[in-house]
Amino acid sequence: MIVSSYRKSLWVLRVLSLVFAIAMAAVFWKLGQTVHKISLYDRALAYYRDDNLLLAEETFSRAEAISAIRYGDEAWSRSMSALTAIRAELESLAAQAEAASREQDHARMLAVYERYRTLAGNYASPGGLDASFFRQTAQRLALGKQVDDYFQRAKDGARRTLETNLAQKSFHDDSFVATLVLIPDEYYGGAENKQRELSRLLRAYDREKFRASTGTGTFSEVVARTADSLRAYKRLNIEAEWLTSLLESYAEKEIRTAVRQDDLAVFIALAKAYRQIEDVLPPESEALDEIESHLQARLRQAERYIAAGQYEKAIELYRQIGPLQNTSALIAEAESRWSEDDPARLLAEKHPDNTYRFVLTGEQLWGTQAYAIGLTQGDQPELHLAGKMADGTVVYLERAVSSGRKPLRLTLSDIRGIKKAPLILLEAEGTERTHLYSGFIPDMERSSLVKGFEIEAEGFQAENPEEIILTHPTGDGENEVASFRLEEKGLVYTGKIEDYLPEGADEADTPPVEEGMETPGGAPPDIAPPTATERTGQDQHREPGTGTHQEESGAPPDIAGAAAPITLYAGPGEQYGQIGDLPAKAAVEVLAEADGWYQISYQGKKGWINRMP
Repeated sequence: MIVSSYRKSLWVLRVLSLVFAIAMAAVFWKLGQTVHKISLYDRALAYYRDDNLLLAEETFSRAEAISAIRYGDEAWSRSMSALTAIRAELESLAAQAEAASREQDHARMLAVYERYRTLAGNYASPGGLDASFFRQTAQRLALGKQVDDYFQRAKDGARRTLETNLAQKSFHDDSFVATLVLIPDEYYGGAENKQRELSRLLRAYDREKFRASTGTGTFSEVVARTADSLRAYKRLNIEAEWLTSLLESYAEKEIRTAVRQDDLAVFIALAKAYRQIEDVLPPESEALDEIESHLQARLRQAERYIAAGQYEKAIELYRQIGPLQNTSALIAEAESRWSEDDPARLLAEKHPDNTYRFVLTGEQLWGTQAYAIGLTQGDQPELHLAGKMADGTVVYLERAVSSGRKPLRLTLSDIRGIKKAPLILLEAEGTERTHLYSGFIPDMERSSLVKGFEIEAEGFQAENPEEIILTHPTGDGENEVASFRLEEKGLVYTGKIEDYLPEGADEADTPPVEEGMETPGGAPPDIAPPTATERTGQDQHREPGTGTHQEESGAPPDIAGAAAPITLYAGPGEQYGQIGDLPAKAAVEVLAEADGWYQISYQGKKGWINRMP
């Protein structure tokens, strides 16, 4: 479509007319705004001259809102702008106070109060323009009255809650305390008056609350509740010494009662509960001192038990004290000393339910500091060895022995064998011979009990550390008193010493002894060779210097056969196992006493008896 030049000119003219109209409207609008601002400004100045600061500032503020033009005295305008800032902050505080009052937000109202007081202090000069405007604006907004009314109502309400709690003996809601503390000093007549009034009110309240708590609650509950109150006071910066005093007196009385009644379980419970609130207790707490004093007395008592050999009592006492003090090291030390004094208990540490037919104990063998050896009872007996090593660890060795054979004796033999250490010799009833002899070699490094040999014979004798003499053994050496050597593969026959002469054999069968000749056994010509019974009855079971042994009868060799013997036990009770007998009239040294049992020493041997010789 082709547009003529005329039409184009017409459109341009119309656009220019529109632009001109808009420009003229803008000019007239700005001119009108200028006139309006000048009018507002002049009226504000007139109000100011009439000392009506509120209307002057309000009118000036409206004039300043017209920012398209600049007009007026700059110095006066700055002065009026400062008044506008004061009004804006006071109006903001008034809005915050209204919200705090509506929501019963004490903390927020306190913030309004503190800011208002700060502003009032800043504009306290009576002759200043700002001070006059501040007072007039605050009065118009009723800000001060609003804050005053709020805190007065809060104070009255808190006191009513306190009185209601006391009257109803209900102390579950203590929120009024924070309210009373939060209310500014001026509503009490000053800081000192506030402190006196709060102390009077809270002291009386806490006394009744504490009395009710001790009347219905346990010690732990009373202590926990009171500690919560003290922590709340601490957060409010209140030194509630009256409540601390009540708590200390109560705790000290209860703790002393438990001590006087010798009730350790109650004492432990009280002490544990009280120690948990140390954060609110005074540095010089007499109740804590009482706890510490009795705790140390109990620890000394445990030490006396140990000195008297009453290790079980000492360890039990240490365990009871455990909730108050870490006694694990003390228990370990007591158990170590107990094991040194009574190595037999090493066996019970791993197998507390086992009972043993024989028990051997001693020191310094097979690399141990102390050891205990026992043979379990039952149809499937086992040989157990427990050895306490130099580093404090305990090595346990176990091995099944021949079943179906009645064990008769457990001893240590002088035979050193390939390990150059004593053998454990078990003697049981034999089938082809009177006795079955089994030798075991402890290997502590490999934690094993090696069976060195097992052989039946009529008698066994360790002639020296390198030689074993067997009377009428099965196999090599049968019908002989024969010599053997222990090697890694077992017993090795080394030769005949003499012919075996069964007990009761006719001595006429014995070859005549020529004058000046010795018998095959090395006896002088006028003395007949010992019979097998005689040989096997002489020195059959030798002990290493530090070990002890127990026979089936339970009597050690040096006192066996005494009339009316007294049984000797490994500890203060029959559950510890028998370790020997005492002659009926033996002269003993009493080392300790525990629950009717006596630890004694007799000819270098220690043990426990339940009646005196």
